[in-house]
Amino acid sequence: MAKEYRIVQILPELETGGIESFVNSLNENLVQNDLKSYVISAGGKLANSIEEAGGTHIRLDVRSKNLLTFLKRKSLLENTLNHIRPDIINVHSRVPAWLTYFANYKLKIPIISTIHGFNHISFYSEIMIRANHVVCVSNSLKHFILNNYKRQKPENITTINCGVDEEIFSSKNIDHEDKDNLKKRYNLENAFIVTTIGRFTKLKDFETFLYAISIAKKANPKIKGIIKGYAPKRKRKYYKRIVGMIKELGLNDTVSIITASHSMHTIYALSDVVVSTSNKPESLGLTLIEAQLHNKPIIATKHGGPLDIIEEGINGFLFTPGDPQALANLLINFGEFNFTNLREKAVAKFSSKQSTKSYIKLYKKFIDNSNQKTNKNGRM
Repeated sequence: MAKEYRIVQILPELETGGIESFVNSLNENLVQNDLKSYVISAGGKLANSIEEAGGTHIRLDVRSKNLLTFLKRKSLLENTLNHIRPDIINVHSRVPAWLTYFANYKLKIPIISTIHGFNHISFYSEIMIRANHVVCVSNSLKHFILNNYKRQKPENITTINCGVDEEIFSSKNIDHEDKDNLKKRYNLENAFIVTTIGRFTKLKDFETFLYAISIAKKANPKIKGIIKGYAPKRKRKYYKRIVGMIKELGLNDTVSIITASHSMHTIYALSDVVVSTSNKPESLGLTLIEAQLHNKPIIATKHGGPLDIIEEGINGFLFTPGDPQALANLLINFGEFNFTNLREKAVAKFSSKQSTKSYIKLYKKFIDNSNQKTNKNGRM
């Protein structure tokens, strides 16, 4: 692909999160493949990383839902796109998609939208399927879109899993001193450690995790649970509920909540198995992939993105959402299974390089056909 190709990605902001990490990784890989990479966002902690990797970050307010400033922000985006003259625009969220819809009305640059989550079915969300082409990060998400937006055609949707950088999530990045310190601090020596990761929200259903640990502990006294996450101010009520539940179930010596900024490499290295108990479908499940890159087996609820990740008995197991007994049974019998080559399999299927190759192939298709008449049903 020639170096002059210009790719613009647009997302609300560049704080920490799955979408932000993915855009950051894609930017780096696009640069390494000799493409001009631009990222437009309202800024954030990862903005500097875009520049450090060789891309260009342009700060615009593409995050606000304020209708009173919409026209002004649309005009700023239109001027920016007109200046860059990109060959393709990749939008990653609904507000940027609406701004791009109007900003691109005269420019008519090909647009690809990447849908990262199971958004509510609505006119507001429908903007994501008005692109020239739609990318879904899992097959479950693709089926969800096709089932709920009848105007969309299967050939206009591609599944490209969000890639994870295997160089970052590698055993060579483990801080063994930090690992040993955590083991001592939380009394994790000679334990079977079960870890769940995520923000303190009802979606994560940490209640099922705690009930399962409580049940499994009776059969295996060596079991220990870790909840690694953080609690935004607006979610403190749920955080306090989980803390209270740990006490009520008599798990104070069994389950530890780690909210401090310890490296995720350390957390994965500590764990014997990583669990996701989400009670609603999630788009993919990057922490499950990251765990595999650290050669850790996984267990997750049987819906959404984990269906793309987990092969029963090969790299982990699935269980019915909200069923702590089913999860407990898997944990009790986990020692009977031998999981091998988890990292190699994860790299082959979910590496960021593989994801970038798929995106470049898709970009190239639309760049090469950009002068042809655009299908009215697929035009944003």
